[in-house]
Amino acid sequence: MKIKFKLSIMMGAIVAAALALTAMLNIVQSSRISLGLSMRSIEYLTSQQAEYWKARLDRYVQILRTLANIMEDYEGMEPETRRNRFDSMLLGTLSS
Repeated sequence: MKIKFKLSIMMGAIVAAALALTAMLNIVQSSRISLGLSMRSIEYLTSQQAEYWKARLDRYVQILRTLANIMEDYEGMEPETRRNRFDSMLLGTLSS
């Protein structure tokens, strides 16, 4: 074989290897970027969901504290009146 032909084949192989390496690097880099964006969006969604559930829980705790404060004043009432008020308050709380 002539040296010109051998050099052409070698140059073609080197160019093909360089193109393959560049393509692999681009794929790896785009994969990392995509993974990073996915992780960031998942973290955002989970933080929003956690805030939602924390707000709901805080609202229920506030309702329970309010009921506890109301129930403090019931010690001086007659037991029958106290039971009737407690039952109606509990029914209203559970239905809402």
